[in-house]
Amino acid sequence: MIAISCYLVAITWIYEIYILSIMLIAFSIAYLTPCLAKLSSEFIGTDWNEKYGFVLPLSIVIWIVISVVLFNFITSELIRKILYIITGSVNIVSSIVIYKF
Repeated sequence: MIAISCYLVAITWIYEIYILSIMLIAFSIAYLTPCLAKLSSEFIGTDWNEKYGFVLPLSIVIWIVISVVLFNFITSELIRKILYIITGSVNIVSSIVIYKF
C-alpha cells in the first residue's frame, strides 16, 4: 500500500498531496523499522548483542534524516517524483526480502 501510494504521489503531484507525502514518510519509517531490526539482528550476530541497542536506533535516525533531506529540502518537482518512485520500489523490495527470508 505504501509503495502504491508513493507511485500515486509521483504521478499526480499537487499541493494538496503535500500532507500525504508527510504521511508516507512517516509510514515508510514505521514500515522499515522492523525491516532494519530484522536485518541488523541477522548481520550483527549474537556476539554483538551489547552493541545492538546502539545500531538499531542509529539506523532509524539515519533513515529519518535521509527522508527529511530527500523530501523536504528538494524543491524540484521532477526530482521529488523520482524519489517517490525510488521510495516505493525500496518498500516493495524490502517487503519481499522480509517475507522471503
